[in-house]
Amino acid sequence: MILDHIKAVIFDLDGTLVDSMWMWEDIDIEYLGRYGLSCPEDLQKAIEGMSFTETAVYFKERFGLPDSIEEIKEAWIAMSLEKYEK
Repeated sequence: MILDHIKAVIFDLDGTLVDSMWMWEDIDIEYLGRYGLSCPEDLQKAIEGMSFTETAVYFKERFGLPDSIEEIKEAWIAMSLEKYEK
């Protein structure tokens, strides 16, 4: 059988079975709001195609955030887990 020697399979549900794009846009708005910043209209287009780390670097540089790259990512993960739970 074709799957006999396969030990694991990774399937990315996001964008196929689960639509979470609304959630990440909300996270951007909420995260920037912590610093009294509003979410620019061009943000989603600017970060399209970037990795998670590249996006954090972009946020840090564009918005002059005091958080480290790791702190930004940790905050986003915590925010996303809360949204997925609710």
